[in-house]
Amino acid sequence: MASEIRSYFRGLDPGPRMHALRTAIENGDDTTVTAVLGGRPYLSGLDPDLHAEYLRDWHNAQRPVEAKKVRAMKAAADHLNARYKNLTSAVAAAVGDIKIYQPSKDGKRQILVQTITAAQVREQVKASNAAFAVPV
Repeated sequence: MASEIRSYFRGLDPGPRMHALRTAIENGDDTTVTAVLGGRPYLSGLDPDLHAEYLRDWHNAQRPVEAKKVRAMKAAADHLNARYKNLTSAVAAAVGDIKIYQPSKDGKRQILVQTITAAQVREQVKASNAAFAVPV
């Protein structure tokens, strides 16, 4: 039966095909939707991107609570990624850098020779701990 439904959809023009599939998703017709979206996209005349979009819509319609959780987690991840640079600069400002000075030749002032950042310290600690790591 699924192959007959897919061949029927493959025979439709793109406009009626998309409308029929959208209607099946909205009505919760799992027989039609699983037949069309359960196989490869080309079997039902869909391109892969459109197939993925309809499949996502179908999953969202079937499990709205889980879909809402996924959307919230993606929004939180986007929020954190957008503000990551601000966070790292704030941490660097709070922790500070190690500045190494040397006296100048005239002995009246200090010259900044090197600045060690927190990231460099972390890398040094990680490198020194690598020798003692136990492979898992």
